[in-house]
Amino acid sequence: MLISRAVPTRPVYQATAVLDIDSLEMLTNLETGLKAEGIELLLASVRDMLQRSGLADIIGKQHIYLTVEEGVQAFQVGSW
Repeated sequence: MLISRAVPTRPVYQATAVLDIDSLEMLTNLETGLKAEGIELLLASVRDMLQRSGLADIIGKQHIYLTVEEGVQAFQVGSW
């Protein structure tokens, strides 16, 4: 029997804690690794911190949402 497993191509992560330097580095590495696999990283609830760090420019501001619901909604209608 062949079992098919769907691989998410646009996971949405919500970060509610304060991001520190290590967190920003981890997110940068995660985004780079996912992009290499053809997966786009979508983030929620971290817009201000990511803009101040410059990571928003790397990820793409169009992939950062105020809430997880906004990110999921954008994915569902294909407006990411």
